[in-house]
Amino acid sequence: QRGAVPQSAVKCALWPVSDALTIVYVDLFYKALSQEASRVNVVALIRQVGERLRTMSKQEVADHLRAIRARITVPLARFRLEAMAHQFQSGEEHPFRHPYDWAAFFVTGSGDIQLN
Repeated sequence: QRGAVPQSAVKCALWPVSDALTIVYVDLFYKALSQEASRVNVVALIRQVGERLRTMSKQEVADHLRAIRARITVPLARFRLEAMAHQFQSGEEHPFRHPYDWAAFFVTGSGDIQLN
């Protein structure tokens, strides 16, 4: 099992963000992290995930939320994810295109982490 070696780095949001954005962001971040080599530049990874968020279409966001929903067993969480997916399908074409959404996350401390 892979894990991160403890480092002095913190990843957080600069301002309040929506639950849907946080769910999609965290899922994209950890999927990308799991595909990295043993040493990861977290700043570059955050930039990569931000770019992906910025370019996601409403259908991609809805599909992503539904894919997460399929992995969840808690009924209320499943309901909320489906409601979010439905809301995105009828919204803006690129719901996270504004910097307020895709630029919300940053890292402070060591920009590199060692995976084992």
